[in-house]
Amino acid sequence: MIRIGIVGLGKMGRIRCDSVARNGKGKVVAVAEPKPMQLPPGAKLYQTPESLIDDPNIDAVFICTTNHLNQPLTIRAIQSG
Repeated sequence: MIRIGIVGLGKMGRIRCDSVARNGKGKVVAVAEPKPMQLPPGAKLYQTPESLIDDPNIDAVFICTTNHLNQPLTIRAIQSG
């Protein structure tokens, strides 16, 4: 099971979260969102995207932020492995 983190749980983050749940091959285990409304069951809330990205217990990350934040967060995620 792939452990997935989602940075940004707005519209696109919710779409990704729902897709992961339907697929069954992964589980959303972490979310970085400054204003969380409802977290996926069992997901940990991170206060910053960087803390989620740097967590070695997360296998894959979806960056679902506004466009101006995508590039630096994606680069950081790639550098984190």
